[in-house]
Amino acid sequence: MFQGLVPQISPVAGVYPGVPPDNAIAAAYAVSCGDARWPHDVSTYARNVAADRKAYPLSAGAEANIWPCAFWPSAPAEPAVKITGGGPRNILLLQNERDPNTPIEGARDMRKALANRSVMVTITAGGHGVYFNGIPAAQRPATPSSPPAPSQTTTPPARAFLI
Repeated sequence: MFQGLVPQISPVAGVYPGVPPDNAIAAAYAVSCGDARWPHDVSTYARNVAADRKAYPLSAGAEANIWPCAFWPSAPAEPAVKITGGGPRNILLLQNERDPNTPIEGARDMRKALANRSVMVTITAGGHGVYFNGIPAAQRPATPSSPPAPSQTTTPPARAFLI
């Protein structure tokens, strides 16, 4: 039933001929499951789903349900990265204002944690995946080109807000 939808929702569908349409999902699992340890005990997920059903009746606890990560065959390859404001100013955060997968509050928290190391461009749009949404205001600052010299300032493009 959903097979026909996968190429339409995949960010790489039609862009890279020959790339299976489930590559984006497989890559997401590889990152999510490979970055942290996940509980292996199924009862942990059952408890979390029951609690989330009450707290979030609209989604009936779906977000707390078990993922393939519970059965992932390997431990994280390296320790979690500590997020700090120390280091060079070389981080660009792109964020849709109405992203259901990664709410803007989380992006604001990340921007705060990174302090002066980052710039955040928020786009007045919904959906997940800012860069591939076809809005030039999101693509322009993130596409490699001739970057402005550190002394130059740039005006944010229409529909984008620098924070």
